[in-house]
Amino acid sequence: MRILCRICGIALVTLLSTVMALAQSRATTADVSGTVRDESRAAMPGVAVTATHTATNLARTATTSESGRFTIPGLAPGVYEIKAELLGFGTAVFRD
Repeated sequence: MRILCRICGIALVTLLSTVMALAQSRATTADVSGTVRDESRAAMPGVAVTATHTATNLARTATTSESGRFTIPGLAPGVYEIKAELLGFGTAVFRD
């Protein structure tokens, strides 16, 4: 669970940094992407990663690939809750 927490934290920071940078350039969307790994640094396929816009409750979900990678494209600027879930592991949730 700690690994999911760290990965989601990194994804959240990346998302917020991207959103802030894009807001300065007047872009209307941003992407969040990352890699989910376990404590042994092995890729974790099949993890559901959900980004929920806190002001609108609109959610977008992606599932990690065999290499543990995910991308959630086309997110509107704003504050997001990031959640990572996988059966047999705890759920990691990050809020700004």
